[in-house]
Amino acid sequence: MRPALTTRPLAFAAAVAATGRRVGGPHPLARRCAWAPAVAVALPSRPGLAALRPPVAAGAAGRAGVTTTAAPLRAAADGPEPTPPAGEASADAAKPAEPPRRQLINTLINVGLGAAALWVVFGTGGGGGGGEDAKAAASMTPASDAPVSESVYLDVSIGGAPAGRLVVGLFGEQLPKTVANFASLARGSGEGVTPGMGFKGSKFHRVIKGFMAQGGDFTRGDGRGGKSIYGTFFPDEAFLYTHDVRGVLSMANSGKDRNGSQFFITFGKTAWLDGKHVVFGRVTEGMDVLDKIEAVKTASADRPVAEVLVTDCGVLPSA
Repeated sequence: MRPALTTRPLAFAAAVAATGRRVGGPHPLARRCAWAPAVAVALPSRPGLAALRPPVAAGAAGRAGVTTTAAPLRAAADGPEPTPPAGEASADAAKPAEPPRRQLINTLINVGLGAAALWVVFGTGGGGGGGEDAKAAASMTPASDAPVSESVYLDVSIGGAPAGRLVVGLFGEQLPKTVANFASLARGSGEGVTPGMGFKGSKFHRVIKGFMAQGGDFTRGDGRGGKSIYGTFFPDEAFLYTHDVRGVLSMANSGKDRNGSQFFITFGKTAWLDGKHVVFGRVTEGMDVLDKIEAVKTASADRPVAEVLVTDCGVLPSA
């Protein structure tokens, strides 16, 4: 006889423990990811905003970071009882039923263990508790108020048709290393840029309406690639600005100090990402282009059906 409740919490906890992570960025768009997207969470090396989806409301089905892999595991745990061999059926039927009190005790123990596993996955890591996060966010400056040191343009096409130009202002005075990485890859030249590196010809591989568009993977194009001018990854430079408005430019990552070339542009305020992704710019021109990107139809893993391509890019001359 299969216990109805005693094993399921552990199965769920195991599923969560196996998939829980923090943001790409597929990836890893995570520390980031325990409070971000409920999409395909890939390997830990994927800069991902898997981590990036908005928090799920209490009581809502699914939990960020576990929906892709945990669901099949939960389904397996809760699936139909396999048919036992003929010889075992009568033996199981002959066994006395477990006393109700014993069943209750076992259930409570397993639920407690499951809750503990969930706390380990979601309640720790990511750089401190909620109070510390709130305190850190309060000390940050809104990205809409940050001074712009230089600007980069991204010419975009959707489904092969020109969609217009995005111009992003960069915060190079306070974040010179992060800005130098982005500007060099937009220019396609400079120190640390080798053949094949650069945003030109790359695409926005992930678009989530009301949330963000993610791009910058010029090696694989699916959120599992890209690299910085400093090597595969470089550390978080500083968390100085908040994701306070539409059009904020921020680094996608696969965890603390794991920034490469992937970035995302917000479609609205995303305060839960403050202190977890380095904000280093904002859109200053081309909000209509951002509207067109947000409106594209998407398939599985939030991938645009019509390819959203960066056809040209570079650094604009200083005024």
